[in-house]
Amino acid sequence: MATLRSVRQTLAHAERCGDPLRQQIIRTASLRTRAFTHMHTVESEFRAAVDQAMAEREPALAAWANDLLGLAASNASHFTVGIERQLRACDAAQETGQAHRALFAMMNLGVSFNNLGDHQSSLDWLEKGIAAARAAGWPACIGMLLMQTAEPLRMLGRHEVARSMLDEALEILAPFDRTHNYSVALLYLSELQVDTGDHAGALDTIARIEALGRGTRWTGPTLMAQCGKAEALSCLDRPDEALEVAQAALASARAQNDAYNEIDALHALADIHARHRLPPPPGATAPRRRPARCIIWSA
Repeated sequence: MATLRSVRQTLAHAERCGDPLRQQIIRTASLRTRAFTHMHTVESEFRAAVDQAMAEREPALAAWANDLLGLAASNASHFTVGIERQLRACDAAQETGQAHRALFAMMNLGVSFNNLGDHQSSLDWLEKGIAAARAAGWPACIGMLLMQTAEPLRMLGRHEVARSMLDEALEILAPFDRTHNYSVALLYLSELQVDTGDHAGALDTIARIEALGRGTRWTGPTLMAQCGKAEALSCLDRPDEALEVAQAALASARAQNDAYNEIDALHALADIHARHRLPPPPGATAPRRRPARCIIWSA
């Protein structure tokens, strides 16, 4: 409520000063949080509330507009569109001296490239962001970038380096342990624990994520942690619980039109059925067998 009140007061001041550019920036910034909760409608809301010609013409506004549209696209699993928008946001922010906005664009570029499987490009952008955040002396930004950098490192199998980065990130973010970003850091820790075989530790970490998510608007980390929870339960020989969790994760992803997490949930279900003797899913007709590992060769 305090944040909403501050936005309204800021907009009122800009209107009294007759400053249309600041008015448009404030309107765009106020829509930013909706990119996480109303990803499928925020673009139309932006086009109705903000002067589109000004957003193309004025780089100060373009930094905010492209960041907003990039977040909405990435959160809806349209990562290539998100990357294109965040590149524009980064360029516009650097052109207008908005160092904080440029840094967030670098971080979001790293996340989107990682989600596309281009882990090296992800690391390039995230390492550039870490250098900028350390030079500026912004602890919270350093913590967020460290936790995001740990994720492509995990994907590349560099588990020790990833754990070191997550430990540093969680220490930096400890004063903000009731925030969305702290929950995301715990999410990445739980995924690393699953990958390294610490399944009991992963369940403990996911329980912390679930506790933090109760009564808040940012349920994303809790939902994303469910596939890891299902895998940990399955590896601990608790298949019925694992199946229940994975099915709930799949239902949640489909309800939110979240293709990225729907794929994760389907992978989790496939692994559970491959590992345990369970009744086949409804409508399944093929015999149950462990999925083959695919190896891509390059000339």
